[in-house]
Amino acid sequence: MSSAALHSMSSSDIVGGADGGAEPGTTRSVLLRVIPFLLWNEFGERLAFYGLVTNLIIYLTSVMGQTAADAAVSVNIFQGTCYLTPVVGAYLADCRYGRYKTILIFSWVYFAGLVLLTASAVSSAKSMAALYVALFTIALGTGGIKANNSTFGADQFDDENPRDQQEKQSFFNWFYFSINVGSLIASTAIVYVQENISWAIGFALPATAMLGAIVVLMAGQSRYKHVQPSNSPFERIARVTEAAWKERRRVREMGRGNRGWKHRDRGRRSDAGTSAGASDHSGDNIEAETEPLVPGAQDSGRGTHWLDAAIGQHTAEEVDEVKLFYALFPVFFATILFWTVYAQMQTFFVVQGSMMYRQIGSFVVPAASLSMMDTLAIVGLIPVYEKLFVPMFRRMGHPVTTLKRIGWGLVICSTSMIAAAAVERCRLGAARHSEPPPSIWLQMPMYVLVGAAEIGTSVGTMEFFYDKAPASMRSSASALQLLSVCIGSYLSSLLVVIVQSVSTFGGGAGWLPDDLNAGRLDAFFLLLAALMALNALLFVWVCRRYYSHN
Repeated sequence: MSSAALHSMSSSDIVGGADGGAEPGTTRSVLLRVIPFLLWNEFGERLAFYGLVTNLIIYLTSVMGQTAADAAVSVNIFQGTCYLTPVVGAYLADCRYGRYKTILIFSWVYFAGLVLLTASAVSSAKSMAALYVALFTIALGTGGIKANNSTFGADQFDDENPRDQQEKQSFFNWFYFSINVGSLIASTAIVYVQENISWAIGFALPATAMLGAIVVLMAGQSRYKHVQPSNSPFERIARVTEAAWKERRRVREMGRGNRGWKHRDRGRRSDAGTSAGASDHSGDNIEAETEPLVPGAQDSGRGTHWLDAAIGQHTAEEVDEVKLFYALFPVFFATILFWTVYAQMQTFFVVQGSMMYRQIGSFVVPAASLSMMDTLAIVGLIPVYEKLFVPMFRRMGHPVTTLKRIGWGLVICSTSMIAAAAVERCRLGAARHSEPPPSIWLQMPMYVLVGAAEIGTSVGTMEFFYDKAPASMRSSASALQLLSVCIGSYLSSLLVVIVQSVSTFGGGAGWLPDDLNAGRLDAFFLLLAALMALNALLFVWVCRRYYSHN
């Protein structure tokens, strides 16, 4: 936990298990004794999720009869909803049940949805309504898990313990590592079962994996450290924001302008003793690379934030927590498009691969299995990044900060779309000259580039949102980060609809027809590459405008 988080949490807020949060000076390793239960749980849950979503577009087109564009929209909406429901999960964890109970309850909902999906696949009557009910139940279940798993794991560490400080830096990488091991198995073994043996069995396997994840989570219950729920952070944010807005309006109406409430603010801070007692949020850095978007309680000499008008009705510490939460929004908005591009891996990458040469002898490689290259890239590169690149650049005097990590991920993401466009240009050329299609293995570089981009942007934002948020709002901050994935997925669906509508204006098949041989998927990928490059420039501007570097 960061120093600012420790200030914002009293000792009564924390309940420790047998091993969670070892006392300073002990040799007990939280990473080895507690975290494996959570990593195994995350592995099982991600195996279940990717066992469903990786090949869902093929199920919708080959079994349910949807067109490629319609199936892409359906998959994007499902994925977007999976990242919208964490807002509910975060609310319940932060102010009702705590993180562990919320994860456990929603895990059972998730399992029920997978059982419904398996039953719908077994039925001879392929009902879209039954399928959508199952998918919505799964999306609801994943909401309580996604918003809390990484946060609950990070809660087990105590920054007052030097060993915990070091181990927490490794936790986020190993957490993402476990996600992608589950994804690797899903994109190979489970996808093969779905396409070559039975869709029903292929959906039953993720359900079994989810059940196993629940069992492992419960097995480690006595070892966990828990942050007790408090009042809703969303309610606190709304109350502080409303109070500041009303106070500023009152001051303006009285003709005193900003100068009046600035003087009152300094008086209130002095009365509250915030110079000694408030949390030092501006020191809450990740690898000491950034300061918050807004000044902390001790920074009044640098200017007064508009939320300070709420001090008096709320404590300075409460106001500073809301400032920190709002400080996450520039990165939130600047990373949405990354997830729009990422969504192509589960949609048009798979459709593209299904139209390429996929045979190895008598064996036909499932198109969705190429996503294992993304997973292998992550599994292979995370240890290299952590053990080689981070120490090397630190020794060179150029530490890899979290914001730099996110930015480079955005750049690599743009290059992945250029690689995808090149593959599609090659495939289209062969199709239009009646030549044999190129091998599906030509897709490997684009999947590997997406994986490298994830190590930068996805892991980086996960760490950024955890460390910058006040302890009492960390599930909410995690939900905010996942909300960017939701909006990015919905934006991908909207972009598909817009591109197809515009490209068919005046007649023609358009860029994304059902038969991609008559379309321009390559142009669609290049459009995404250009948008992603502009987004990377926007991110640089955001960092310079809103965050200062040491």
